[in-house]
Amino acid sequence: MYKIGNKVEYLNNVWEVCDCEVDNVEIYNDKLGINIYVPISDVQPYRTAHEKLIEMGWEYKGYGALRHIYEIKHKYDFTENIVIFPNSKSYLASTNRKGHSVVISLNFSRILTQYLDELNETPST
Repeated sequence: MYKIGNKVEYLNNVWEVCDCEVDNVEIYNDKLGINIYVPISDVQPYRTAHEKLIEMGWEYKGYGALRHIYEIKHKYDFTENIVIFPNSKSYLASTNRKGHSVVISLNFSRILTQYLDELNETPST
């Protein structure tokens, strides 16, 4: 059961719970400026982009002031890397396979965009 103030995911957006009943939940999206009621089964608990990358098999290789590095190893003896640059709010995808590129699916690009959005929300130290 969700509580008021919890973050949830609905239709690829982050929403905040305003009210929760047995079968329905009222959620608010700050970017869209709307409240809606939806079946509680249609919302998912909020997961950070980092959590989603880990679930997809990416390994967090390190954090620095200038970059966050993720790597995934494939069974055909090649790796892919995603380097996220907090200062420029950008990322770079690379692979060690000569003549090949990293394929960025729509879902994967949404996760990377979410990561960059979360960097905007995190105060700099």
